[in-house]
Amino acid sequence: MIHSTVTLNDQPAEPRLLLERNVQHYAGLVQSILPRLSPMEPEELAKQYVTMMENERAVWAWLSDAHVLAIGLRQIQEHLERLRRLKGAGFRTSQIAQAAEQFFRAYKTADVSNLRDLLEHQAEYIAGGGTKRRLIVDVTQSVSFGNDASGKVWVSIFGRQCRVDPIVRAVAALEVALREPKGETTPTFSG
Repeated sequence: MIHSTVTLNDQPAEPRLLLERNVQHYAGLVQSILPRLSPMEPEELAKQYVTMMENERAVWAWLSDAHVLAIGLRQIQEHLERLRRLKGAGFRTSQIAQAAEQFFRAYKTADVSNLRDLLEHQAEYIAGGGTKRRLIVDVTQSVSFGNDASGKVWVSIFGRQCRVDPIVRAVAALEVALREPKGETTPTFSG
């Protein structure tokens, strides 16, 4: 039997640095979806629609982007909450603390938990079940990404638009703050 393992090198031993490293990885993952979330001209959206109609793999990518976005945002939120509550640690710099607070504010308004619920329980909702039926606008509408001229960007499922542009900007700020050198710093506590 062949056994293989792929792992990240240089795992930080300190919980704070490990949590920060994971936030940075999830932030990079969310950032990788940005091209789909960037405001597009109607012609570009139409081109993507045609591609999806002609290529089933494009549909898979479209669906996976929505799921990865929701999961990545939830993981960032969970890691930051744990980091904030870690005894004697807190945030390594005031820049990280500020970026984390920006993320928390955006997370509360981004409707991420409803987006996750709708994505994770699609089959239940389609079959007439689900715990948050009030969120359903039209059960026949699939996952889509949209934007408008004002710069608003959203992920939509079952016709429910979940705005994501503020949270994506907050993730970008968080990723920049986490790139700060990891030298000796004074922990910053918040919340």
